[in-house]
Amino acid sequence: MTSDGPLHSGPGDQPAAPPNAVFAALQFGRIVRRRRGWLILALAVSGALGTLYYATAPRIYEARASVLVMEAGKDVWSARSSSDASRGSLIPTYEKLFSSEVVLAGALAELSEMPASVRIDLIGVPESQHQETLRNNLRAAGTRNTNVIELSYRSRSPQAAAATVDAVVQSYLNYMAQHHKNVSVEIVATLNQERIQIQEQFHRKERELAAARSRAGDLGLNKEEGQLHPAVERAVRINQELVKAQSERLQLVASLNAIHEAIKNGGDLKQHLVAVEPFVGREMLRNGLGLSEFDQKLVPELETRLLNDQAKLETLSQHYGPNHPHIVELQQSIDKTRQYLADFRSQLGSRFGNVDREALGGLLVSIVTEKLAALKSYETELNRHYETAEAAAIKLNDRFMEVALLEHDLDRLRVLHDTLLNRITNLDLQQDQSDIRISIVDEPQVDARPVSPRLRIVALMCLLGGCGCGALLAYVVDLLDDRFRSPEELRDEVGAQVLAVIPSLSSLVGPTNTSAYADTIGMEAFRTLRTTLCFTGEDRNRLVITSAEPGDGKTTVISQLATSFGLAGKRTLLIDADMRKPGLSRLFRLRGQPGLSDVLRSAAEIEELCKTRIQPTGIDGVDILPCGPKPTDPLELLSGPRFELLLGWAEAHYDQVLIDTPPILASSDSAVAGRLTEGVVLVVQPQKNHRRLVMRAAQELRNLRVPLIGIIANRVESSGADGYFGYGYGYGYGEDDVDEPTSEDIVSYRSAA
Repeated sequence: MTSDGPLHSGPGDQPAAPPNAVFAALQFGRIVRRRRGWLILALAVSGALGTLYYATAPRIYEARASVLVMEAGKDVWSARSSSDASRGSLIPTYEKLFSSEVVLAGALAELSEMPASVRIDLIGVPESQHQETLRNNLRAAGTRNTNVIELSYRSRSPQAAAATVDAVVQSYLNYMAQHHKNVSVEIVATLNQERIQIQEQFHRKERELAAARSRAGDLGLNKEEGQLHPAVERAVRINQELVKAQSERLQLVASLNAIHEAIKNGGDLKQHLVAVEPFVGREMLRNGLGLSEFDQKLVPELETRLLNDQAKLETLSQHYGPNHPHIVELQQSIDKTRQYLADFRSQLGSRFGNVDREALGGLLVSIVTEKLAALKSYETELNRHYETAEAAAIKLNDRFMEVALLEHDLDRLRVLHDTLLNRITNLDLQQDQSDIRISIVDEPQVDARPVSPRLRIVALMCLLGGCGCGALLAYVVDLLDDRFRSPEELRDEVGAQVLAVIPSLSSLVGPTNTSAYADTIGMEAFRTLRTTLCFTGEDRNRLVITSAEPGDGKTTVISQLATSFGLAGKRTLLIDADMRKPGLSRLFRLRGQPGLSDVLRSAAEIEELCKTRIQPTGIDGVDILPCGPKPTDPLELLSGPRFELLLGWAEAHYDQVLIDTPPILASSDSAVAGRLTEGVVLVVQPQKNHRRLVMRAAQELRNLRVPLIGIIANRVESSGADGYFGYGYGYGYGEDDVDEPTSEDIVSYRSAA
């Protein structure tokens, strides 16, 4: 039997394996589809149970109400005050209050005055458990990002549910109003008592402040404008003068030391003139050096005028020539100014050069020493006056500090007293008004539609439960039933096409090994297999036939397939490469004769060895290269280069080469041979092989990058009594319709012993 789709994918064009999770999901889906009967059964049972539950379950009804909770005095337009604060602190608290004992007790008191029909949930319940019954059926939850509390109650009666919600809400409102009124009275009494105590403290602080001001002799200066007491101001001024005098003294001491060092080391004394000039006087230094005040002012003015004339000359030169009167006049002025400055600097240098170094040093030392003596005397006098002023200021400051502290305490008490008085006034005015505004947004309504059971939810749960249980049951059954049920299942699970379905050939058990031809149904299956391999549009000249496990009938299949090729006029060579358990050589009674192992071991020419070792089978067009003596290293022989040379020689002399190899799960011989041919054909016996072993064999070939051409389902019972491959599969449409073998075919088969 053949199936649609590609039969072969080479190593280079095999699709990438899907991820493990995806592959597992696809595998599970195929299992559920294959065992869909269990899924349908589980859905039916789940639907029946769901119908029974929906028909017998008691109806539960629900009533809802919405309550808005807001803080009085809050800015309702402020997102921060109305959302963050309220939701963060109020809502969780007032949710809990709905299920509190005092609220539920008030609700029960209201329900006791209503008709008995609204107390249906309390009938038969002890009175001590009434509150617990209400609490179990009551739900209060704040709506996200709002100040609304959703209240719901479930009951066996829609009227009872609505009445209970209304009673709980009214009890809640009554409790909040009474609680606020009691709290307001207690707060007013407490605040009044505290206000009286603060008033007494205020009067006592006033008396202490008056006495302190009298002792301090306060002149009424405005301290807020920064005015200081005269005594304090005098101490501050003396301190400033003292700091200035000390700074000048330290600088003069440093200058005097530097002058002595310069005199001692022969340094330049002229640089110290500038350092001592602020202390000894500018006029004294100017006269000593022969410089007048007029010279000091004239030089900067001339330098400034020189720069201006040069800039003006540069500007005019862009518009006038060098002989223009303005250009000539400016150039003359610039030359005269430069000459004067040069003469002045020359005279100044001469004056400094004429100054006697020793005289200059003595002059600087005497001036600085005299100035230091005056500063020390002045500093001593300032120190004496500052100590006196500081003592007076400190004494005065202690008194003023006492006054300031008393004034601060008095201000604090005044503000606190006014705050308490305002708070008491507001509480008196708002005694009948709560700080929390509670209003009913949605009144409870009677809803005749039950909330439990709901048909949609029951149907959905039945569907989900049925699908889940059905899928699980299908998976468990599939684990226990580890056989292939159909060619489609075999194709999907293994991932390769089913090339043919071979029926059971019981008549093969004979001494001649050729009586199978009498089974025309079986022979038709091999003809179909031959046609499938020949007309795929690809070269199938060299094929490896293997199986997943021993005993799957691969030797029978390869011999019958070779017979089919021979009858079709193709020169066919059978190679028994199963050097571990050579069934093909045993089938043709060539066990122990020279064969493949001799060819692979020998160093002689392949062609010469093959001519002496390849033997006819007695079937027209079919020859065989037997296994030969069993080697100890069959895998190494097949992996060597001579096996590839042998296949090349065989392809050149035969139309079809079929190679019998050991089962793939028993050794790697099949993979080694398969990589040197067009691919491997896997023989599977569905009634015998376990599914996971076959899948493992196919995966082993893929892992070794050996092309898997397809699968042959062998020894399939046509009756289908056990439910596996019970199709007849196209070969049981009537013996009268099957082609009978010719007399020549039968004779050639019987002579194959």
